[in-house]
Amino acid sequence: MAQAIARLLEQMGTRAVFGLNGHGNWALLDALVHETDIPSVAVRSEDHAVELADGYWRRTRKPPLPIVTTSVGPGNMNTVPPIATAYYESIGMLILAGVGATHWFDRGGIEEFYRDSPEDWAGVMRPITKKSLMATRPDTAIEMFLRAYQTAHTGRPGPVVMAIPFDIQNTLIPDDLPDPTPYMVNRPPPRIRRAWPRRWI
Repeated sequence: MAQAIARLLEQMGTRAVFGLNGHGNWALLDALVHETDIPSVAVRSEDHAVELADGYWRRTRKPPLPIVTTSVGPGNMNTVPPIATAYYESIGMLILAGVGATHWFDRGGIEEFYRDSPEDWAGVMRPITKKSLMATRPDTAIEMFLRAYQTAHTGRPGPVVMAIPFDIQNTLIPDDLPDPTPYMVNRPPPRIRRAWPRRWI
C-alpha cells in the first residue's frame, strides 16, 4: 500500500516530502525514496517538517500539496504546535503519520496512544486539523488517501492528518490505481468583498 501512495504522489506532481525517519513510517519512506523521484527532505525534529511544509504552501497556495511524514507516539506529538498554526492560518498540507501495527492496538506497543481507546492519535489531532483520520483497512486506504488530499486544498485549505499503521503500509493491494487528477482540482473559497464605508465619520 505504501508503494501505491508513493506512485500516486508522483503522478500528482509532488515536489517535496518533508519528514523524519522512524520505525512507524519505514515502508512509506522506502517507497518514496527508492521508488519515486520525489525530493525527500530529512529533518531532525518532526515540527521542522511541518514548518517546512507550511513555508512551501505559503509560496504556492495550490496543489500539489506539501507532504509530511512522521512516526509514532511522542514523535507524532511533536507536530502539534506547527499543525495548530497551519490550521488557524489555513495552510494546506497532508501529514502521513506512521503508527503501530493494528494487531498490537490497545496493548501499548510502539508508543501507542492507547490509554483511553486503541491508537487514538488521530483523535488527539481532530481539534487542530481540517480532518484527521486513520486507515485500518488496506482495501479502502487509497480512496481515503485521495479524499484526504482533496480535503486539504479544497475550499478553505488546512492541514489534514492521515495515520497509517505500518502493517497497512506493508499490505499488498492491486496495481490498478485510480486516476488522481480529479482529487487535485482546486476549488478555492469564494472571495468575500468587504463593504467598507467610503469615509469614516
